[in-house]
Amino acid sequence: MHTSELAARAESQAQIVDVEKVGATAQSDTFPAGFSPYTNWQKFSAAPELVLHTVQQLSPSLQQLYVHVLKQTGPLPFHEEMIELWQYADAAAAEVIAALPVWYKEGLLAVFRKAWGERLYVVPVDVYVKMLQHDLASLSIDSADELPIDTFAHSESGQGVINDLFRLLVFTANEGLPVTAKGTLHKRTIQRLESQLQMSTEALSACRVSYAFADTVSPKLAVSLDLAMRLGLIRKDTQSFSIQIEPLYEWLQMPYSKWNEAIWLLVGQHYTAANVHAKHLFYAISAAARPGEWIQAESIVQQMQESGWLRFDAEQSLIETMKAWLQALYTFGWCELRTVSDESLWYKWLLSSENDADEQVEDGDGFFVQPDFEIIVPPDCSMLIRWRLEQIAEHISSSGMHMYRLTRDSFQAAIDAGQTRKQQQEFLERYALTGVPENIIDAWERWNEQYGRAWFSEVVLLRCEDESAAHLIQQECEQGRLTGKLSKIGPDAFVVARDQVEQIRMVMEQIGLPLLKNWRNDDYDEPASTEQHGAEDELLKGSSTESVRAAKHFQNSSTMNGIVYSPSSLQYYEMDMAYCRDESWLSSYIGLPLMWTKEVRTYHASTMKEIVETAIRLKLALQMKENGQLLRVVPIRLNGQSNMDFALEVYMNEDSRAVRKTLMPNQWEGVRLLVPEWL
Repeated sequence: MHTSELAARAESQAQIVDVEKVGATAQSDTFPAGFSPYTNWQKFSAAPELVLHTVQQLSPSLQQLYVHVLKQTGPLPFHEEMIELWQYADAAAAEVIAALPVWYKEGLLAVFRKAWGERLYVVPVDVYVKMLQHDLASLSIDSADELPIDTFAHSESGQGVINDLFRLLVFTANEGLPVTAKGTLHKRTIQRLESQLQMSTEALSACRVSYAFADTVSPKLAVSLDLAMRLGLIRKDTQSFSIQIEPLYEWLQMPYSKWNEAIWLLVGQHYTAANVHAKHLFYAISAAARPGEWIQAESIVQQMQESGWLRFDAEQSLIETMKAWLQALYTFGWCELRTVSDESLWYKWLLSSENDADEQVEDGDGFFVQPDFEIIVPPDCSMLIRWRLEQIAEHISSSGMHMYRLTRDSFQAAIDAGQTRKQQQEFLERYALTGVPENIIDAWERWNEQYGRAWFSEVVLLRCEDESAAHLIQQECEQGRLTGKLSKIGPDAFVVARDQVEQIRMVMEQIGLPLLKNWRNDDYDEPASTEQHGAEDELLKGSSTESVRAAKHFQNSSTMNGIVYSPSSLQYYEMDMAYCRDESWLSSYIGLPLMWTKEVRTYHASTMKEIVETAIRLKLALQMKENGQLLRVVPIRLNGQSNMDFALEVYMNEDSRAVRKTLMPNQWEGVRLLVPEWL
């Protein structure tokens, strides 16, 4: 989970705790040491560079342990029983467990609790990525500014996932997405939708998404629908998928970089397998990238193996997984791919990071209107402008440039949707970078004369019981408070503008002729009010307030459900808001003799064995002296029963490599327990 989402969930849960707590104390009593965890997470969301600073402020031992945990679990949740399986010479389980509260307090860890009380720990994904990026920057990954001329180039990357998502939203807004009684889309709708989507179904195989009706719905359509739902743009009920107007216009005002960031997080959380090596490979693609440079995929795998991020026993499988993910991210529009003569695969990452903030540019704010009625829209044109353009022009294609055409049918469709000729012309004149050709304005005038000069208007009929009531109303219309608000169409009936109904109701009460509370025509289908029709136009204006709301929506987007079965389970668990150091666990160290932990020294054989057994029980490391040298070992088990006739299996470092060895008591010249220094 991203730190922004963790902060939002923690803050929301803290408010629930405060409300439900009878005689609630100050918020500082809710959290250990008087701090709010969502504050610590939010600082990373606002300033990612603080991640490295925070880690570097830890002691060297805590830093080393933290990187060890990252390599073992990545951004996947873990529990304390798993920590013992990760032990090696420099990381005893007790040291990692003792470090958890420290990392939590610093915002480097989040804690969740299952229904039966078991705790789950997770490293926030943006913290994990920042640490991975820092480590990969120190590795010798092959890169190049330019590739040799024998390079095989894949077809040029388009806008991929964002363009497909946009086309899905346009289709849903214009035509709707009804579902069958079984809950899936109609076959004809699926065919029409999939013909408009550009992503490659074959390239999406790396995602391995699982969803209902996979035999009828392609992965590219399933991914587009799922992302739209998780971003809050589309909601599914028993009858159809429907557009969510307010979130849609919030997102349309966001730059492409924010769309890509949100989708990238969703892909990493919901489309990658719940496997630490799969997570490392996925996130390494962006973490290893350097602005404007080509990166060799195979060298990433090899360097990560040598630095302990990936296992050594499946190099070819890891490389194939890396290549499959690059194909998927290529079809998303996030990278360019090249293959050189030695068959190695190179990529150039296209998404910007916070490090490139100074180089980022705002989305384009215009298009080109041609005399032949075609409109050429650059790929960086803002989503909001493109959405408005969809309402008045026909979409032709989106290969590189987005192509539209103004036609009589599109003009009439816009008129029917409430866009007057004047509004259409004002929109084009505002965003046409080289102006609107005169022949198009002339065509609009001709089309306007042929269509839309007369129309039906929805009004309300006001009826009277008798002529005396009608006469009283007529007097008010001629010289009173109803002047210009009613039109008489018969001896006892008046026509009322729909947006004036409530005002007229109040006037009628004041003149002593109150109206019935309920309308007489119970089957009357009340259309939307003028205020409701105008709401969409208000949303189009955009403001800083809308951007703030959209950012808040982005923080919580991954908590929304989609149609793809997600391997992530954290969305179903509550955060542990009262997590702190487990004092009962710490009590295990209170009774330890001081001499056992103070220095390396020799003991009687029985005492030596007792110390070793204590280290195994408490999952502590030992410091031993062998041939005059001090060694650090993590004991695993004792083999043998007598005080001197036993063998000890340990993890230790030998020739700069972690090994598992068996040691005999007669090899030791002294021993001591290594209690974590930060306790």
